Amino acid sequence: MKTDIILVHADDDFDILSQHSLDLFDSLLEPSLPPSTLTPAQLFKPLEIAPEEWAKFREAQTLRQHVREDLIHSEEIVGFGTVSQFKRADTGTKVVLVETKWGGHDSVGRSEGVIDIIGNVLDVKRIC
Repeated sequence: MKTDIILVHADDDFDILSQHSLDLFDSLLEPSLPPSTLTPAQLFKPLEIAPEEWAKFREAQTLRQHVREDLIHSEEIVGFGTVSQFKRADTGTKVVLVETKWGGHDSVGRSEGVIDIIGNVLDVKRIC
């Protein structure tokens, strides 16, 4: 998908947990991170992993965390929430996660701050 992506979620959404938006954000970030040295299937059988493989895995995870911290820019907006964003390595497009303190399930997209962020990300100019 070659378009900017905006994920918006309110902390007080009791219909869908905010973890879902975080999981989507992480999934979109994954191709921009260095690969892991172990597959999820291997991690389910930890006793079968040699000590040197664990060492490589820990090293790769540390590198992934550093790259993640370098890629994501997060800003806390007092009284509103947090905005985190990164540019996708594969498309060059932006992914923005807006986590508001309130808005519930149905009203989060109509709050003034969220509308302003969407306008800024999509470069929409006000006409009034």
